[in-house]
Amino acid sequence: MKKTTILNSLVAVAAIALAPAAAQAAGDLGPMLKDGTFFTTPLSGLAPFRSERFAWVVKDKQMRFPQPGFALGAVKPGETLLLVADGKPSGLRVSLYNRGDDGAIDDAAFAARHATAVKATAELAGGEGEEFRRKTDPTKQDADVAGRRWKATGATYSLEWAVARKGTDLVPLAEYLRLDVLPAGAATPGAERRRRGAAPIRARTSRAARTAPWS
Repeated sequence: MKKTTILNSLVAVAAIALAPAAAQAAGDLGPMLKDGTFFTTPLSGLAPFRSERFAWVVKDKQMRFPQPGFALGAVKPGETLLLVADGKPSGLRVSLYNRGDDGAIDDAAFAARHATAVKATAELAGGEGEEFRRKTDPTKQDADVAGRRWKATGATYSLEWAVARKGTDLVPLAEYLRLDVLPAGAATPGAERRRRGAAPIRARTSRAARTAPWS
């Protein structure tokens, strides 16, 4: 009886010790993003990536996961780009919707995706974040770009979406919804573009442009 009790105790302790590893093995990167260890862990130590299908966009610098099986907390990613520096992650760009790849959707469907993404990212970042907006010249039929940023302890998050204006009546049409995740303290992509004085984002970019490094 005593031996059984000791054995049960050891099993319980082992289960507690292995809980973080089990969560990681299940494919949730959320805990590592929250505590910042995601950006300090070598790729070989990131279990969710081991069974994933990927392609190098730029050898040893950028990986593309066309259909990720991993998650970021409650965020369920579509095509994902992973930036790599010195064998470790240095940034994530997660597609949550892209008209060119996913097809056109109506306002209600886009609003639902947007609301889900904002809630999931807020849970991951632990706060409400700060809104931003960049409105381009509607006569050029570019996109009205808006988003929300979070500066959390373990990472910086930037959720961005764009609505283009199409046709002679400039009818709004959802273009994309994406999430950028960078190490804590890093400048967000939008802030970096403004600092450099770069041109605004076009509503529809080529696949080559969308898979280029964004920082």
